[in-house]
Amino acid sequence: MNDYNKKDVVFPTFDIGYHQNLQIGETKQFTARVNNMPEEKVVYVSDTPDIVKVDQQGNVTALKEGEGYIAAEAMGKRARICIDIAYVSREKVKFIAHRGLSGQYPEATIEAFKAAVDAGFDYVELPIQITADKVMVVFSDFTMRKIFSDPKTIGDYSLEQLKHMEFVGGNAIEKYPGVCIPTLEEVFQCIEHSPTGIVINLKDNSLNNYNFNNLKELDEMIKKYHCEDRVRIVSMSQLNLTAFESVTKDYVMGYSVDKLQNVDIDYLKTHHYFLSVKYSEVDAEFIKKVADEGIDIDLWIVNNKTTAKKLINYPIKYITTDYVIFDD
Repeated sequence: MNDYNKKDVVFPTFDIGYHQNLQIGETKQFTARVNNMPEEKVVYVSDTPDIVKVDQQGNVTALKEGEGYIAAEAMGKRARICIDIAYVSREKVKFIAHRGLSGQYPEATIEAFKAAVDAGFDYVELPIQITADKVMVVFSDFTMRKIFSDPKTIGDYSLEQLKHMEFVGGNAIEKYPGVCIPTLEEVFQCIEHSPTGIVINLKDNSLNNYNFNNLKELDEMIKKYHCEDRVRIVSMSQLNLTAFESVTKDYVMGYSVDKLQNVDIDYLKTHHYFLSVKYSEVDAEFIKKVADEGIDIDLWIVNNKTTAKKLINYPIKYITTDYVIFDD
């Protein structure tokens, strides 16, 4: 009978997301961690040695453009990550950090937003929801299952309760003990003195009814921190957008969709909205059709440099991503 249980099984894991991006000639360390086993027992292998090479300390060097793969092997098991190598210019497109630099940091946290600012993103995206005591916080999912293993919603808890909850899901949480949900104002304070723009995603569906007063507070907060010219307001809820427009029409606004059949060009033109759309839903013909109507386009979520290199040649204005995929 074995003297270990499932949690004792040895396997290697990378603490970073599956997709990583490098420039040609760049070297970066991607180390794997193994439970119950010394790190030096891990063997690093390049599955595409013509594109990337790796040494036994996990230092990966990009040799030429393409998709490279490295693996960490231990006890007959392996973890694998993709290294995407391409040159992506920033001349034509603005880049938005989705929930901050969420591919490498716990998503929608101060740590992720600071990292995005430091990396030089044009904008950070902040999904906002409302707590039980009517405070605007930055959190994306409609339930708390992914981040906290809790099926309840943000609206079921007070801010004080949320601040004491421990993250159990998300990238690199082991590196940031004590990380917590930020309030919207905390994020404003974090990036107030940077040139970084802010894309505020009106996620919470209560904003168009019993939490309508938070939209007034949002307008006041934007003005308090002098962010009027660098704020974008976006939502998948037409009701939320209409509610915010009843408060103010001072900001650039956009309608977000994840399915092509939800795109109504006349609606976008009437309200002077930009279109934020899942990039895998569209093609060059559709992008041209929308752009020819004078509508700006944001494509999300683009985490692959090779894909981004292709998309920046289309008539789009924004690309939303979890990673640093630009080079300039």
